Amino acid sequence: MTDLTPEQSRIARGLLNWPQVRLAVKSGLSEGAIRDFESGRRVPGPRKLSAIRNALKRAAFGSPQVARSKYNVKQEHWNSVTREGG
Repeated sequence: MTDLTPEQSRIARGLLNWPQVRLAVKSGLSEGAIRDFESGRRVPGPRKLSAIRNALKRAAFGSPQVARSKYNVKQEHWNSVTREGG
């Protein structure tokens, strides 16, 4: 899986109807870090990108068990999207 792009983050956040501050809280990052990433000013390191990706994924799908049962997400796909560092 490739790293999360700023555009993907903005789209996912929009689908969730989340402001940047909510993504910041859910990912454990500052609102400024989210703003800088989504505007293309700064590229976060692998751990921060993973935190953003995981927060968006958890909001969209819930736990791995819910994703498997409700959305038929295979375990190996779940692992590939949550893997540290992209």
